[in-house]
Amino acid sequence: MPSAQQLGDTLRKLRVDQESTFAKYRKDDGYDMPAEVVSEVRERNDAITAAAKAYEDALAVEGWATANQGALKGTSKTQTDTVGDARPASSKTIGELFVESPQFKAWRPGMKSSDIFELDLEKTYGKDVAAQGVKALFDTTSWAPETRRLPEVIIPGYEQASVASLMPSGRTSMNAIPYMEETTTTNAAAEVAEGVLKPESALALTEKSSAVRKIATWIPVTDEALEDVPMVESYINSRLRTFLQLRENLQLLVGDGNAPNLRGILNTVGIQTQAKGADAVPDAVYKAMTKVRVGSFFEPTAAVFHPNDWQDVRLLRTTDGIYIWGSPADAGPERIWGLNVLQTTQETENTAIVGAFRTGAMIFRRSDISLQVGYTGTQFTENERTILVEERLALVVFRPSAFCTVTGI
Repeated sequence: MPSAQQLGDTLRKLRVDQESTFAKYRKDDGYDMPAEVVSEVRERNDAITAAAKAYEDALAVEGWATANQGALKGTSKTQTDTVGDARPASSKTIGELFVESPQFKAWRPGMKSSDIFELDLEKTYGKDVAAQGVKALFDTTSWAPETRRLPEVIIPGYEQASVASLMPSGRTSMNAIPYMEETTTTNAAAEVAEGVLKPESALALTEKSSAVRKIATWIPVTDEALEDVPMVESYINSRLRTFLQLRENLQLLVGDGNAPNLRGILNTVGIQTQAKGADAVPDAVYKAMTKVRVGSFFEPTAAVFHPNDWQDVRLLRTTDGIYIWGSPADAGPERIWGLNVLQTTQETENTAIVGAFRTGAMIFRRSDISLQVGYTGTQFTENERTILVEERLALVVFRPSAFCTVTGI
């Protein structure tokens, strides 16, 4: 005769198989079981009932035997309140509740296999069972899995374009760059007859100066962060240098010249302007190049566009739909009329600038980007430090007419 333990193992296996069947055919609003599966479920439910009864009887017999052998004092208590059909509905699984429900028992052979069985726990078994529902699920909220953070820092994108790369760069040991500009040019050279007074030309020079300006930024950081987090110092240094270069890029283009700002190219008095008007953008750019050649006698070397404006040029097509600036399958030339094109969002949108950057202007650096670490205020006693980056430079536009903006793009 099987022992209570063996009968209990059989009972548990039958229940697991029954629950697996219900899980397989479970839908959002009920169960969609074929007829043959419903028959299997009913047969297995009868087997579960019989197994539970056999298990209960075996426990009772073993308890009686143990009590009569004197191994235990008193009367053994059966587990009919926790095992088998005698258990309260609140302690049964959703599968057991379903096969015992009137909805399931109302099913008859011949009904469509697509018929959905719905079980209203509250209506069938009461609010207590409905509130309990399915047994608590052991998921990742019960025991969160171990996580390991990626070592990389995901940083926002930033522009690589640099206006400074278009111009030559020199050094200075002064706090300003004085220079002489020819402001009056009168060329009276002409052919003369014998004995006639020769024409007189005139030149006038004006001393001008461009101040050296400082661009800087800093960030506080704790000693613990520097000591405990690998690479944090190099990460901060790199980001601060990037911030400085972006600000330099902006100042070289649109600085207003009021201290402590640099005077950028677009705010330099005397640069030329070419309105797009009814022209196509390439035509307007070529006219600006011509103005640079005629006005300064310098050859244009580059053009600066906002990416949105250069997009319109890159997408120009013929009436037949052929892309003028190259096939979409190719990277395409970042050039216009032979000039290198620099794209930057720090250029004013709807305005481009064409210029003889190599000969018409120059950057003078008093000090390159430097990095310093020190203390300010009460940082020493608060275990903090300041990481500071700064640079000093001046921009000199020797010949404003060497630059021409294209407006109305």
